[in-house]
Amino acid sequence: MRDQFIQFMKICAIVLNYNLPADTISVVADLKKQVLPKNWKLEIIVVDNASTDNSIEKIRLAYPEIILLPQPQNLGVAGGYNAGLKYALKRNADFFITLNNDLIINQKDCLEILVTTLKNNKKSGAVVPMIYFAKGFEYHGLRYHQAELGKVIWYAGGIIDWNNILLSHRGVDKTNSRAYQKIEDTDFITGAFMVFKKEILKKVGLFDEKYYLYLEDADLSQRIKRAGYRLLFVPQAKISHKVSQTSGNKIGGELNDYYITRNRLLFGLKYAGLRTKIALLREALRLLSSGRSYQKEAVKDFFLLKFGRKNTL
Repeated sequence: MRDQFIQFMKICAIVLNYNLPADTISVVADLKKQVLPKNWKLEIIVVDNASTDNSIEKIRLAYPEIILLPQPQNLGVAGGYNAGLKYALKRNADFFITLNNDLIINQKDCLEILVTTLKNNKKSGAVVPMIYFAKGFEYHGLRYHQAELGKVIWYAGGIIDWNNILLSHRGVDKTNSRAYQKIEDTDFITGAFMVFKKEILKKVGLFDEKYYLYLEDADLSQRIKRAGYRLLFVPQAKISHKVSQTSGNKIGGELNDYYITRNRLLFGLKYAGLRTKIALLREALRLLSSGRSYQKEAVKDFFLLKFGRKNTL
């Protein structure tokens, strides 16, 4: 008789795919290996962002039981996640996970640690694990001994320099994870892996699709914090990241120039103090005359209120 009083809990994990079916299949396999309490149900949703290869067929063949949501066009990170979140909300999920497909989740209790932390801290709105570079994907791989590869930190919490609107990852490129062993507040949660409560999305809304790509995670993080909730870094949960797989080889080039420039203006002029806003506008005017070509495009589009996807990229 006691079993009928067990409170069941549904978790929806939303994975983005764009032309990387092998990565998506791999991270789905990792999610399915997670060990969860018997009264928890994990539902996996893959949002395909209008892939131009045979992603959909490969994913369906590998995992016909998961939910696959093909999109008619590439909605970017913000729109892709939102497509999955809207569907998950209709499924009455209690907790939501949004994650890139270029992750490795070897720790079998990773989700249980994160969801339990979120569930047990009433003032928390979202949580994030410790994230390492996957072995072989370090920014500066030649810097490390062979035994250190796979143990290099990519994210141990997020830091926002509000004077300059610069976002950085705490601990990045370090191998001493002992310095980051306690659960603590963070300025922003990376969109690579975010876990939310249902009540948060109902209070603050979904990702802002104006960003399309880059800083959509920082924007949502700010809305969560300004609604009175905490963002928690939980180092007891650990994953690895095959960095820049999703963005492809344009990272650091035209794509990075455009979206970081435009979205930094969008983010800063929405959340920063007056002095910083004035400095950002001065910087924008300087970029119009002396910036790289896609920085100039970004500034023009910002002032013309052209947000979302840049079709020429």
